[in-house]
Amino acid sequence: MPDTTFSNEDAAPSEIMTESSVREQQLSLKYNPLRKPSAFRIVVLNRAKSRNDPIECQLSHHIRGDHPYEALSYEWCIPSDSDPLISLNGHQIQIRANLFTALVEIRLQDRERHIWIDALSINQSHIPERNHQVRMMRDIYACASNVIVWLGPAKENSDAAMDIVADRTNRLQTSNVGLGLGSTALVQANYTALIALCSRPYWRRAWVQQEIHLARTFTLHCGSQQISDSTFQNSLYRVMDHSISSYRLLMDTPAYSVIAKKAADNDDALSRSLGTWLAVSIYRDLQTSEPRDIIYAMLGLTSDCQNGELLPDYNKPLVDVYIETIAFCNAQEGVIDLWFMSQLAEKLGLPFGKELQDVLVQSCGAKVRRMIRGENLLPTSQMEPPPCVRVVRPRVVDGCIQRMHRGKGGKLTPEQRAAAREIRSRQQNHGKCKGAEVRQI
Repeated sequence: MPDTTFSNEDAAPSEIMTESSVREQQLSLKYNPLRKPSAFRIVVLNRAKSRNDPIECQLSHHIRGDHPYEALSYEWCIPSDSDPLISLNGHQIQIRANLFTALVEIRLQDRERHIWIDALSINQSHIPERNHQVRMMRDIYACASNVIVWLGPAKENSDAAMDIVADRTNRLQTSNVGLGLGSTALVQANYTALIALCSRPYWRRAWVQQEIHLARTFTLHCGSQQISDSTFQNSLYRVMDHSISSYRLLMDTPAYSVIAKKAADNDDALSRSLGTWLAVSIYRDLQTSEPRDIIYAMLGLTSDCQNGELLPDYNKPLVDVYIETIAFCNAQEGVIDLWFMSQLAEKLGLPFGKELQDVLVQSCGAKVRRMIRGENLLPTSQMEPPPCVRVVRPRVVDGCIQRMHRGKGGKLTPEQRAAAREIRSRQQNHGKCKGAEVRQI
């Protein structure tokens, strides 16, 4: 059933769509309510003969399992008064430029495309619906036939980088000298382009962890180019195979962190605790436009929050969200220490001072009370992360490559082993790691 009713009434402040971004819709869409708990909206993106054709879409209601669809994973970016317009159910609405560019590039010439897009599929001005739909996002991405990963428009020589990972000339298959593209200057230029592609802000989005980790398959789009998930993963590891220097360069990119984690941990990722996921996310400095999402984006990846133990609620005050999360992690097997408590507070924009510590002492268990009352608290900047996030997990370093090289007997090359040993040593001997317990998680 399409949504067709529009209203000019002001939208309430939103946490997925922030208060400043409500202006994106010149005519605020008044959505027809979703009638069933498992219902959600799909954006039907009309086909276009030319990239210059206007973007036309419709919204339709579905319940989980009744219709195949894809899901879009992208960066919201900052809104602007000059953001472009699209036609949605025959009415003009304003959307952010990055989403507009994505729709231009991913629409097809021969058929419609059915996509779940959070900015359009969720009634962002209706808090109860938004809370419910965010709770469903784990299933929405896990059940999508494909996740469309939009890295953004072409820039920083990204076309060359996409050509490298697409390996259209089979040079990565046959060459043993870097990228096998000729001169040293050209090789360096292409390495730089590849590193830039793997370091785009998209990869540091907190929600990306869930959207890619739970995807059955995903397709990467950058500008007008696209490649499959398997091609991207295989080519990334082939580039890393060529030398320890290329291994080091790509190892430090946020794209490697996401892809390696999915490749190595896909079988048991959902057995992780919320505390561990949050600690790793904080340590990697993952980004959100809404502070609560550093917590809510991790809920779908855990096994200890799948029965309603913690639920997204964008009406709940930040301090209540924080206290509830600390109390929950303290009661579970997750990571909980002073570093965790202080850094999570900082991520939420809450000062970790005496007032907040007193609330923690009153609200949480004896373990938290002992940590706060029994120790002289260091400044936040001097606190150390827990051991589980201070070290590179050998299973990620080795296991991801093992999985990608099963055709070679599942064995690492000597260069890969040397690089893995060096990276482990470097991480374990880092200043923050002195005296830390080294353990796999």
